[in-house]
Amino acid sequence: MDVVYTKSKHTDLLFMLTIRLDRHGDTAIGAVPDKLLVEWCKVSPGDRCVFAAQTCKLFERSNPRESGDEAVIGVSNIAINLLALAPEKRKVLETLVSRFQPNSWSGSLAAIMRHRLQYLKQLNPTGDEELMPLIEEMNERLSKIIESQEQSEQTMERSETSSFE
Repeated sequence: MDVVYTKSKHTDLLFMLTIRLDRHGDTAIGAVPDKLLVEWCKVSPGDRCVFAAQTCKLFERSNPRESGDEAVIGVSNIAINLLALAPEKRKVLETLVSRFQPNSWSGSLAAIMRHRLQYLKQLNPTGDEELMPLIEEMNERLSKIIESQEQSEQTMERSETSSFE
């Protein structure tokens, strides 16, 4: 990890680690065992937790080989642990939540994001008082994005299916 991440500069390897390896959003950093990643983050949690949040496995799936969001069963333990460890919880939470929107998808983006929204509260399994208002704020923010996306999709569908009379 120290070879690919330095606080002062980005390397080509850092870029490679942030590239999504598959359509589930998994990255090369996902191959690092959770325990080792957390221990590495403890050295400098202020910056390393944010980096790890950008690159860690975000969602658990009922079958890792299964595609589609219907296989998602919750957020990963590593995402929960990073958020708990982070001194700047807002920054790490915003990073994790930004990844709730997939880079590629088929079908309705709004439906995918609405499905993922239900897992947001799982990021605070212990009911941490500091996290509660931040998660609620992220829930409202993501809900507004989803509503806007739904309206956009409905408008697009109406324009594609409407007939000219």
